[in-house]
Amino acid sequence: MYLCTLALWSPVIGATNMFKKCTKCSEEKPHNEFPKASSGKGDLYGLRSQCKKCHSQTNLLWHKNNYVKSKENHDKWLKENSNKVKEYSKKWISENTEKHAETNKNWKKNNASRNSANSSRKRAAQLNATPLWLSAIQLAQIQEFYDVASAKSVQTGIKYHVDHIHPLQGDGFSGLHVPWNMQILTAKENIAKKNKIPAQEVNLFWGAL
Repeated sequence: MYLCTLALWSPVIGATNMFKKCTKCSEEKPHNEFPKASSGKGDLYGLRSQCKKCHSQTNLLWHKNNYVKSKENHDKWLKENSNKVKEYSKKWISENTEKHAETNKNWKKNNASRNSANSSRKRAAQLNATPLWLSAIQLAQIQEFYDVASAKSVQTGIKYHVDHIHPLQGDGFSGLHVPWNMQILTAKENIAKKNKIPAQEVNLFWGAL
């Protein structure tokens, strides 16, 4: 009988069955619905004064009203905990391989043009083909090529690609990842073109033989 009574009030035994009042919503909730406070802070049980739901809303509002400072804090934390983030990410992926693959698949499906642009941009960056002096407008124009190609693919049922007129990896030359070196071709036309320079420019490029 004594042990049963003890479990009702003990801060250690049966603490999850105890209630406290949230200072924001004024609702009484079980202790397990309150987040833990930082070391040395919080109430007798080390819990915050606001419940998890209210605490989350308060945090979101603060981050929204203090975007710059929030980003600085976030970037600093990531820099100081880069190894921890990598380990957590690696562990999560290994434990959720199917979910990770499904998430990637859905993102690519719902962001086809952006995914295509990102893939091409990454490839271009690896080839040092994207000039650092491109303006924001020119970068937006590049994205527009991929948006249009994606839209045409959906509208016509024919796969369209964004092609570099002068290929990034040509035979003896390298084109640039810039809007004036881009065109939209069907996938069939782009594959047939391969990494060749346009026929009408061959003589200009190499000189008449």
